[in-house]
Amino acid sequence: MRHHRPRPPPPELQRHRQVRADYLRDLARLQGVAEPTPPPPRELPPEERCPTCGGPTFLMSYGRVCSLGLHDG
Repeated sequence: MRHHRPRPPPPELQRHRQVRADYLRDLARLQGVAEPTPPPPRELPPEERCPTCGGPTFLMSYGRVCSLGLHDG
């Protein structure tokens, strides 16, 4: 069975999407709507941090493992 690779959008459609995005952004600015800001990163408790590098860990059946994968142990 052949896989269909989607075609890139034509330049007219790309321009239409960009103009619309610019319009909506400027409209929100004029209406005083604040742009959405991402929430601050969650602070990890000490028991969820890697004792070697201080990075986040995830829980496995045999204990916590460093999720950065930079070291063994």
